[in-house]
Amino acid sequence: MDFIATYIYRLPVRGLVRLLAPTRITPNAVTAMSVLCSFAAIPLFATGWIWTAFLVAYTFVICDSLDGKLARMTIRLSKRAGQIDHGTSTPCEACYYLAWTWHFSGGHLTSWPAVAGMLLFGFFCLDKITTGTFSRTFHRSLFDYQAWDARFHLIAGRRTINFAIMTVGYALQAPITALVMTMVWMGITMSWHMFRFAWHARHPVRREHVA
Repeated sequence: MDFIATYIYRLPVRGLVRLLAPTRITPNAVTAMSVLCSFAAIPLFATGWIWTAFLVAYTFVICDSLDGKLARMTIRLSKRAGQIDHGTSTPCEACYYLAWTWHFSGGHLTSWPAVAGMLLFGFFCLDKITTGTFSRTFHRSLFDYQAWDARFHLIAGRRTINFAIMTVGYALQAPITALVMTMVWMGITMSWHMFRFAWHARHPVRREHVA
């Protein structure tokens, strides 16, 4: 997980798990809320309801972490819910980047914000292809294949960290700068993963345990 998930919202999620575990609220209900919020944030970002969109998006992030932990604690696991959760996560994240592109460019797709947003979208897609191909090739995740991979994953460009960059940028009234920074960091993340894929392909290693 990234450092935000590990060190920032880990404690509130633990508290929510303890709060909800004795109730009739099921992990599937939390997953449903997560999926609903993940889709609802897209048109909100695209139409300029930015703070509402961030509120909905962060609710999605919390629920996305909460449902699995609640399921494990209460032993109410659902394979179908897990498939829906994972199956919608990547398409929604891609749509967030397109929504940011549309809003911050004002629909002018030849403007600099549009170029930055489309590059962000492209880097994200290439990164997903790289990490997905690695998993199918090595039957392991590139995010923790070795200690270096796990350390980089703490700060890599991904959903929660990108949300954080954009939130700070919007709060400082510099959303375009934040969009460019997000794009650059996603490009660095993609390049790092491509480099590590090539490195591991040439230097296969024994499985390492990463705490």
